Amino acid sequence: MVVLLVAVLAAACGSATETGDEFVFGVVLVGPFNDHGWSEAHFVGAQYAEEKLGDVRMVYLDKMNAADRPNTTLEQVVDRLLQGRGWTLGVLEGITGGAICQRLTASGAAMFRGGRVLPIPPAGAKKVEKSIDMARRFLLELSVDCVLAVQASPEERCSEAAFVSPEHAETWVIGSFGAGERNQGRTAIVALEQVRRILLGSPPIGS
Repeated sequence: MVVLLVAVLAAACGSATETGDEFVFGVVLVGPFNDHGWSEAHFVGAQYAEEKLGDVRMVYLDKMNAADRPNTTLEQVVDRLLQGRGWTLGVLEGITGGAICQRLTASGAAMFRGGRVLPIPPAGAKKVEKSIDMARRFLLELSVDCVLAVQASPEERCSEAAFVSPEHAETWVIGSFGAGERNQGRTAIVALEQVRRILLGSPPIGS
């Protein structure tokens, strides 16, 4: 496991170490980091990778289970991962109608700096600004490190999301579409879960 972890991280952080930039990776542990079992083995492996690779730093969350953290939310996990990198977050949302901003605010997310809710494009609209372009523009307007943008695509009957950070420029499609409260909540959760996975370096979820 340790050899595999070092190999994966070496490939992932190659470009960062070449430029002298620090590469940050995340580890989520089910049990305590010192449980003498599965969680500790992964924690020690991550520490070994830090030591051997150089310019690499681990951010970890342990005891991520219902018994130890019964009230931990997705938004708090995303916030903790952002704190580990020292990144602030802004949100630009249309189809979700402010649901993402509301969830982050309610969770007390320390790195959340605010957001903006855009009108939903009318049905049949063909020229809709891409989420990645919206995110990059809002990054400068709000003076934050990261932006999550979620926009409706009426022509394709889906939602498009983007996440821009100092290390990422990712876009993905969310299948749910619609301005109803249920769809807005679902789309907000899927968007935040994707951000969590991006920050951890995990494979993207399906649309």
